[in-house]
Amino acid sequence: MIKNYFKTAFRNIARNKLFTALNIIGLSLGLATAILILFWVQDELSYDRYHKNANDIYRVTGDYHLNGINMKLCTACAPMAAAMINDYPEVLNACRLRQLGSRILAVGEQKFKIEDVTYADSSFFDLFNIPILEGDPQNLLNQPNFIMLSKETAKRLFLIYLISPY
Repeated sequence: MIKNYFKTAFRNIARNKLFTALNIIGLSLGLATAILILFWVQDELSYDRYHKNANDIYRVTGDYHLNGINMKLCTACAPMAAAMINDYPEVLNACRLRQLGSRILAVGEQKFKIEDVTYADSSFFDLFNIPILEGDPQNLLNQPNFIMLSKETAKRLFLIYLISPY
């Protein structure tokens, strides 16, 4: 019985080549598009999910209109964090981040170029789960002029410091 179905299908495919090719191409494009959309949605839903309160963390964005150009940026004015906490009871905590790019760090007479410098509020470790090797996360960013270094940057600075003549 099944052998008969395959014979009939093969005869129809051989008889209607253009129609069959269009159907196969359409099916292939549809499946490929569906798989790509699935991968994109999965990536969007998995972004920064390693934080303990990932479902409660939101990012404030702003719509800016400058000289006829519309931009959507992930930036807000500095007092926004305090205003959000004071004006909206749903907002339990807020943290401001500001990326600065590369900067020069001076330790005594030594100067080091640090990549990807970011300013953060002291509430940063209340919101995000970043593993800390040294120091107390509660008091790490509470004082001005204190920094947190990544493990790679700390190793690089330590090696440069050991090689220096001081």
